[in-house]
Amino acid sequence: MAATHGGRGNVPANEIAIILQRLKDGEHQHDIAAEYHTNQGRLSELKTGKRTTFKDMRP
Repeated sequence: MAATHGGRGNVPANEIAIILQRLKDGEHQHDIAAEYHTNQGRLSELKTGKRTTFKDMRP
């Protein structure tokens, strides 16, 4: 589960590493994206290296 880190803002690098590991382990992008209130496209960009950060969209 995603850790809380002050609401809206950049997801810390350690959580990006966790997300990437979860993707590598075969978890579905839509499940992970739902935890971060973002869409699968952002995770796909992380996975392919097109993006290295993203905004956590939690209110």
